[in-house]
Amino acid sequence: MTKSGAIKCLGKTFASEDERRDYFRNELRKKLPELKKIEGYPIGEDEDIIALSDPPYYTVCPNPWLNDFIPLIPRCLCSGSV
Repeated sequence: MTKSGAIKCLGKTFASEDERRDYFRNELRKKLPELKKIEGYPIGEDEDIIALSDPPYYTVCPNPWLNDFIPLIPRCLCSGSV
């Protein structure tokens, strides 16, 4: 969260967590057809998968934002030294 109360997430700024969640749930909805082709995709209705997810942080299905988060992990955590 920024000093103004805005939420920053993956280079985007949102007025609230609800706005962030709505934005990324809509993005997840668009990505589901491609994600369904990945082995391990859960059996379930699209709306249930979206409702159970808190994208981009957590998704019930394979997370399409995982590669966006990896560069944000501090190097010390990746190397095992703190």
